[in-house]
Amino acid sequence: MIDDLVTRGVTEPYRMFTSRAEYRLSLRADNADQRLTPKGIELGCVGGERTRAFTAKMREIERARELAKSLRMTPAQAQAHELKVNQDGVRRDALALLAYPSISYDQLAAIWPELGSLSSQAREQLEIDAMYSGYLERQALDVEAFKRDEDLRLDPALDYASVGGFRTRCVRS
Repeated sequence: MIDDLVTRGVTEPYRMFTSRAEYRLSLRADNADQRLTPKGIELGCVGGERTRAFTAKMREIERARELAKSLRMTPAQAQAHELKVNQDGVRRDALALLAYPSISYDQLAAIWPELGSLSSQAREQLEIDAMYSGYLERQALDVEAFKRDEDLRLDPALDYASVGGFRTRCVRS
C-alpha cells in the first residue's frame, strides 16, 4: 500500500486504503471497531463509557463464537435435519455449517435453541465470521508464505550472470 502511495499517487485517498491493501479481507467495515478500538484504548483516545461498551460487546461476541464452535454434528445428523453438507464423516460445528450458503442461521437455531437466544449483534457477527472464514484462512496462508519468502536470503557468492535466462531479465543501471 505504501508503495502504491509513493509510485502511483492517490486521487481517492480514503477508498484506496482498503482497495489497494494486500490483505484487504481483514480490513472490512464490519470489523473496524474490533480492529481499531483496542488501539484507541491503548492510546488513551477512547473514553471509559465507550471502552466498557466495547468490552461488553466483545465478551458477548466471543461467548457466541465459543458456543457456535461447541455445537457440533456429523454429516448424517446434518442430513437428518435436511442440511446439505458433504457426506465425508467430518463433524462440523455451527460456525462451519453456517459457512454453507444453503444453511441459514434460523435453521441452526431451530436445531440448537441456544443460538436463538443470542443478540442480533452476536448473530450478525457469527454470520459474517462464517461467510469470510474460508477466504480469511486462505489469506492467512498467503501472509505466511509471503513472510517465508521475505526471509529468504540470496547467496551473495552466486554468479547470477551464469544463471540461464536470468541475465536477460535483470535491469542494468
